Amino acid sequence: MEYAQRNPLPVPPGGAYEPIKATIDSVFDWQYALRKRNLLNLYEKGKTLAWNANDLDWSTDVDIERLVRQRVANGLAPMINAMLSPPVHLGDDEVIRMQLHLNAFMLSQFLHGEQGALLATAKIVQGVPWAEAKFYAANQVADEARHVEVYHR
Repeated sequence: MEYAQRNPLPVPPGGAYEPIKATIDSVFDWQYALRKRNLLNLYEKGKTLAWNANDLDWSTDVDIERLVRQRVANGLAPMINAMLSPPVHLGDDEVIRMQLHLNAFMLSQFLHGEQGALLATAKIVQGVPWAEAKFYAANQVADEARHVEVYHR
């Protein structure tokens, strides 16, 4: 999986990696009984319906700046100025710059949230007692990994 990283994210002052302490027991299932049919059915369904981010049409042109400029041309700036507290006058270029930063911020929050979901679902695999629950939860881990991949792109 290789793709150009067009908008590298800034690295926090503490570095590129941040360990977060967590206490969770790892539970082994020594029976492998696989009796919970509902979880096994969900696991099979998840495998069958899994999608691949590479199958998405990444050639679609998404020019956020062009979209923001169109919105400003259609009257976004006065609305933004009126919503600021206290109301101030920002020029079109300032509103465009602010909207681009807000868009990047919102997408970054989704990306970070998906990474959090990836970590959380991995912990579910670690902590649930039944093998079939681990199988199903592993599908969710893979799905969260795809979400991180797509938001990162």
